[in-house]
Amino acid sequence: MRWANKPHRWVKYDYSNSGYYYVTICTQNRIEWFGQVNDNIVNKNTIGEIAHEFWLQIPNHFKNVYLDEFIIMPNHVHGIIVIDDMTIVDAADLPHLPSEQYRSRRQFRSKMLLPKIIQQYKSSVTRQINNLFVHEKFAWQKSFHDHIIRTDHALNNIRQYIKMAPR
Repeated sequence: MRWANKPHRWVKYDYSNSGYYYVTICTQNRIEWFGQVNDNIVNKNTIGEIAHEFWLQIPNHFKNVYLDEFIIMPNHVHGIIVIDDMTIVDAADLPHLPSEQYRSRRQFRSKMLLPKIIQQYKSSVTRQINNLFVHEKFAWQKSFHDHIIRTDHALNNIRQYIKMAPR
């Protein structure tokens, strides 16, 4: 089986492995919390600036994690996260869990680095926004989308896509 119950996660891949990961994180119901696009430029509002600042802080909280190209769009974030850790787990060494043990597999996956990064980012942004804007109820869409970048060509294409996103 290639995919887990969620169609955008590899079942036997350790998301703590060194590599480049392209992620997209969306706001709940695609509400445009972060600003607007005018004349092909994202004009972030105060909430968008919070999302931007917390994104920049990711490497301060995770050893051997770096940021590449990213953009805060009105209702989502596109970014490339680089994990540069020499302790790599071979996917063949990951436990194979039958589908009835999905809960255990999900718990195992939640301990991986990339999901931890995204979870901390989302919770920090949510907490800050909801503390500052008590009459608002900011929320993220559940989970996130990811793409494991495997080639320089793909990396350059994704960087270009992120730069061109406001257009």
